[in-house]
Amino acid sequence: FYLPGVAPIAYQDGERLALLVNRLDSAESIVPYDYYYFDFCEPGEEKSDGKAKEGAKVSENLGQILLGERIRTSPYEIIMMQETVCKPLCKPKKYSLKDKKNTKLKRLERIIKLDYMHHWIMDNLPAVECTSGCDTTTPYYRTGFPVGCKIGAGAQSLTVCTAGNVANMHADDIYLNNHIDITIKYHQSSEFTGSRIVGVEVQPRSIAHEGFESLDCGSTTKALSIRLTEDRPEVEVIYTYSVKFASSDLKWASRWDAYLQSAEGTSIHWFSIVNSVIIVLFLTGMLGVIFVRTLYRDIARYNQTEANEEAQEEFGWKLVHGDVFRPPPAPMMLSVLVGCGSQILVTFVVTLIFACLGFLSPATRGGMMTTMVLLWVGLSIQAGFVSARLYKMLGGEQWKTNVILTAFFIPGVIFIIFFGLNLILWSLQSSAAVPFGTLFALIVLWFCVSVPLTFFGAYLGFKRPPVEHPC
Repeated sequence: FYLPGVAPIAYQDGERLALLVNRLDSAESIVPYDYYYFDFCEPGEEKSDGKAKEGAKVSENLGQILLGERIRTSPYEIIMMQETVCKPLCKPKKYSLKDKKNTKLKRLERIIKLDYMHHWIMDNLPAVECTSGCDTTTPYYRTGFPVGCKIGAGAQSLTVCTAGNVANMHADDIYLNNHIDITIKYHQSSEFTGSRIVGVEVQPRSIAHEGFESLDCGSTTKALSIRLTEDRPEVEVIYTYSVKFASSDLKWASRWDAYLQSAEGTSIHWFSIVNSVIIVLFLTGMLGVIFVRTLYRDIARYNQTEANEEAQEEFGWKLVHGDVFRPPPAPMMLSVLVGCGSQILVTFVVTLIFACLGFLSPATRGGMMTTMVLLWVGLSIQAGFVSARLYKMLGGEQWKTNVILTAFFIPGVIFIIFFGLNLILWSLQSSAAVPFGTLFALIVLWFCVSVPLTFFGAYLGFKRPPVEHPC
C-alpha cells in the first residue's frame, strides 16, 4: 500500500484542469533542461503579437530542486468534460535560413537527436504514452513522450518514427511533434460529486499545418520537418492539441497501479533470484561448518596444552589474537570514516524502511530525497557519537580534532564535489543546476544543525567510559 499524501479532487464540469510541464531529459544525455529553455509556447503568449511571458513557477520542495525538477504552468486550456479538436496553442513559430544563428531551432534539433522527452503533470499524475497493448486490458506505458524523432542516415534518436506519429516520412529529416492528442480518463461514483482523474494519456504527432487558419490534424497529414535546406528555406511551426475524455472504472486509490506496472519485457526473474539466494546460503553454510570444525579442533588442542605444565609455542587462532585489538596506524581517520559511514548507512536503511511501508509515495514528488537529506542532517548526532566512542577505544587523545574532522571532513568533500558539478551545470544552463538560494539553505542546514548535533553526539561519546577489550 502507499499513502498518496494528497486528498482526491473531484472536478466539476466546466472546471479548468491545470496542465503542468516539467523538465526535459534524455537517456542519451545526463543534462536536463527547463521546459521554457526551448522555443515552446508559453503562458500569456498572445496569438497576435507573440509576446511571451516566462512560465509561472510552481512551488517545489528541497528534494525536487536537488533532483533537477522544474515544474512550470503551461498555456494548454483544458476544461473538464469539454473536448477540443485541433486547437492552436499560440502564434506560429517561424525559422528561416536568413537567420544565420538560428539558436532556437538548433536547440530543438539537438534535443530531438538526443531523444529528449517531455514530462507533463495533471492532477499530480504524470502523462504517459502507450507503447504496446494499447487496445488490450494490460497496456504498457512510458512516462513522458519524445520532443520529436529523426530518421535516415546518421539517425541518433532512440524514438522510432512510426505511422502513429509521423506520416509521409522522408529519409534524413528531423521531425518535431507539434501536435498532442490528450486523453483524460476520469472516474465517477455516487460516493462523491464530480469526476476524479485516474489517467492522462498522450499521443504525440508531427503535423505540417498549411496555415494558422486552415488547421488539419488528420492522421494522414504530412509530417513537419524542421530541417532548413535550400529547397525549404523557411519553416513555420504551429503547435496544436486535441483533448478528449474517457470514462473509466478504475478508482482513484488504484490509479497509480498502471504507472507502476513493469514495462514489457522487464518482468522480474524470480527463478534467477531464488537460485542465487540458495547458492549464497549453501556456500555460507559450508564456510560456517569449516570454521566451526577448525575452531573446535583448536580449542581441544588448547585444553590439552593447559594440562601440560611445559610452555609450548602458540598455534592456531592464538597466532592472531594479539592483532585483533591492536590500534591501527591512523585511528583518527578510521574513527571519522566509521562515524560518517554509520550516519550514511542508517540514513539509507531508515529511508528504505519508510519507502517499503508506503510513506514515500510517488505522488509526493521529491519526498524521498527530502527525507534522506533531513535524516542525514538529524543523524549527525550518531556520527559524532560513533566516531568519539571508537576514537576513545583506540586510545586517541586529540578529541577536538576528531570532532572537527567528523563534522567537516566528509561533508566538506561531498559539498566541494557537488559545488563543482553544479558550476558545470550552471555553465550548460541546465535545470539540474541548484539555485544559489538552495545552496545557501544547505549550508545553513550543515553549519546550524548538522555541526551542533555532531558536537553534541561527540560529547556524549567521550563522556562515556572507553570500551574494554576482552583480551
